[in-house]
Amino acid sequence: MSNKIVFEKFSKRIYEAYSTYNNTYEEKFPKNLVDRYVSYSLLDSLFPRPILTLLGLNYEKNSIDEINFDAITSEIVLIPQMLRDSFAIVDDVVDGDTEKFGNDTLPLSFSKLYGDNSISDIGKNVSLLFGIFLSSNLYEYVNTLQINEMKKNKCCKFISGVVYRTLEAELQGLLYQGKKISSIEKGDILKLYEFKAAEYCYSFPYLVGLLISEAPEDIIYDSEKMLKKIGVLSQIIDDIVGIFPEYIDEPKNTLSDLIELKRTFILLYFYEYNKNSKIELILNKFKINYNEATLIKNEMKKSGFLIKIRMFLIDSLNEIKNEIKSLNVGLVTREYMMNLVIERIENNINTIISNITKESQI
Repeated sequence: MSNKIVFEKFSKRIYEAYSTYNNTYEEKFPKNLVDRYVSYSLLDSLFPRPILTLLGLNYEKNSIDEINFDAITSEIVLIPQMLRDSFAIVDDVVDGDTEKFGNDTLPLSFSKLYGDNSISDIGKNVSLLFGIFLSSNLYEYVNTLQINEMKKNKCCKFISGVVYRTLEAELQGLLYQGKKISSIEKGDILKLYEFKAAEYCYSFPYLVGLLISEAPEDIIYDSEKMLKKIGVLSQIIDDIVGIFPEYIDEPKNTLSDLIELKRTFILLYFYEYNKNSKIELILNKFKINYNEATLIKNEMKKSGFLIKIRMFLIDSLNEIKNEIKSLNVGLVTREYMMNLVIERIENNINTIISNITKESQI
């Protein structure tokens, strides 16, 4: 079973449920503002996080036709998407991003609502507060669900922990920007990734479903450990794509991550791997220019560094694949997870390496 089949069967129903709920914000806020948020919230129309929650709720199922998607389920699966929107909006404000999925980010969209074609103070501030509102509203939302009080309390406690850990990691990530690269360990960044992205994007959505379906503790533990590993590797793939977007058909190629010398796992790994003294001097700065960023990128390509990264990722993936095979859940979940790591991580790194190799042979 391919993941495409899962998306085809359930994503449209999730889309409709999320659109319906988000439009209820018109009771609190101006319609033109809500319309812009609703458009933003529906950009990732496959809804992979709610799909993970749906699988968690149906963790024992062996066939996609056995999966239950009733009215109660359609409300529960929205939980991780609401949290994702909250974090994504705040991230866009902090990073000053203007484009996502080929469309305006919310800070830019809200700025245009107030007559500005670039991010303005009011657009940024309204977006920031709206993002914070969404995470606060999530607790209210959980309390309206048709599940018992014990499950509501567990869910709210879980959300609170995820919000705390994610914000702490986001703050730590910003503080790392002020530290010398030589003073940061690769393990520090991997730990950051675990809580900055892996938890709320991967383990949290699935575990929400497991908690509400009252899955055994061993399944919850094993699933969390495995999904956090997937999330960390997924973030590393994002780091690589951020530097080499042209090798995976991504239009964005600004070298901004390298110019800012963002303390990513890729940069830390390259710092340890690099033997070029000129490159080392550049890496020890806090910000560089476009030409210096281009030098680093070219050195990554020609030095064999990306082959080294691929070996690291493939070794980690093989470990994860074995964990998926032994996970004590139904066939639907195991097949979905296996396809996820192949499509999201393995295929992407292989495509990048293959395209760089072809380029070097021209």
